[in-house]
Amino acid sequence: GLDSGPIVAQRAIEIDEDDTVESLSSRLLLAEHETYTRAMRLLLGEEWSTEGRRVRFRRPGEKSSESDC
Repeated sequence: GLDSGPIVAQRAIEIDEDDTVESLSSRLLLAEHETYTRAMRLLLGEEWSTEGRRVRFRRPGEKSSESDC
């Protein structure tokens, strides 16, 4: 499915007591756009592999494994 792949990046946002559906949705959408952009930069610019449902970014000098992309 659309959301069944590995986790590349996550971000928490604060929920304020006076949040409305609209204010929370607006802040969440902004966080999603920023996180998505960061994730795409990492995936396209770094060497990575998957471990279950997680994406692991390789450190410089680290050897590759079979599941590297």
